[in-house]
Amino acid sequence: MPAIRRIVIGCNFYTSFGTEPKESAETETEEETEAESKAETGEEPAASEDIPSEVDSKEPAYAWSTFADGKLKWAYDTKTKCLTVAPVNSKVKAPLDYPLPWASYRGEITKVIIKKGITKIPDGYFSDYTNLTSVSIPSTVTEIGNYAFSASYNLKTVSIANGVKRIGECAFAGCSSLAKIVIPKSVTTIDRQAFINCTDLASVTLNKGLKKGV
Repeated sequence: MPAIRRIVIGCNFYTSFGTEPKESAETETEEETEAESKAETGEEPAASEDIPSEVDSKEPAYAWSTFADGKLKWAYDTKTKCLTVAPVNSKVKAPLDYPLPWASYRGEITKVIIKKGITKIPDGYFSDYTNLTSVSIPSTVTEIGNYAFSASYNLKTVSIANGVKRIGECAFAGCSSLAKIVIPKSVTTIDRQAFINCTDLASVTLNKGLKKGV
């Protein structure tokens, strides 16, 4: 497939802001503490031409903090610059929410791991993360919101597990380092200009289930 070199003006980038991180008051059981102490940070598999399998790395071996609503938790490794976001337990199913508790790290995050149980990435949630290079999206996410990763111009690797149904307007607009993307068979809608100004995008793998794409 020839390289896509399409420059269109008219998609304004959405920038998200948050508050300073809030340390968690979450308590852990003895078993959870032991499990986390033995865990090692997992690495996502290299991208392939096939639909990527879901990335569900091991629990990070560093402290979790909770969101204000108490449904989600997050951990950030200052050495690897990896942000992990997850429900507080396996029974919780919830969308990502504002404000962003890791706001002070926003400009340095290079990798984002979203764990099973997260159901939606809201509009503009990871917009303008200028050092972000890699993101993995699990099968429980059904929607990637408008401008979700827009202007994250160093983003090179996106792993979308089978389960996502909609990719929003300008979701990856301006991700100029993204060279290829595999759209899983669960996706039925790709909204307008979802990959506009992805100037290095040379390979897009679509699927038969796609009903709407602009």
